[in-house]
Amino acid sequence: MALPKTKEEALLQMRLIWFAFLMSIPLYIYAAAMTNFTWLNFRNARTIFDVLGILDLLYFAWIRISWFPRAVEAAQKHSEDIRAVRRWMVVWTILVSIAESEALFGVCLQTGNEALKPALPFYVLASLLLLTLWPRQIWSPRIIATKS
Repeated sequence: MALPKTKEEALLQMRLIWFAFLMSIPLYIYAAAMTNFTWLNFRNARTIFDVLGILDLLYFAWIRISWFPRAVEAAQKHSEDIRAVRRWMVVWTILVSIAESEALFGVCLQTGNEALKPALPFYVLASLLLLTLWPRQIWSPRIIATKS
């Protein structure tokens, strides 16, 4: 995708990316179910992926709390400055990518031991995180004055 030139174009691109990431989770589940090899044959595999998932969630929370509000505020204050809007878009893309990595941990677990049950919490968490990231219009719409 090309860099957005307007704030409306940035919002449209973000919504397209959001939809693609959300729809990829069922595809991950299907692809992992169709794989027919096991590779997680070491004892602590599940524990390792659980720890990675928790660390990923903490990283998501840290970015959501520290970076995201500043990017939103800058985009709201300077909504006509495309660089501020792009910064908001970049931080949002980082958050969406981190949420998607939760689903990828589920794919690893599901392909590693051919069971959906241990991977299901990762898929659910990724879906919930993605649902909280729906790109909303953060600037106030222009009000066009009409002559009466």
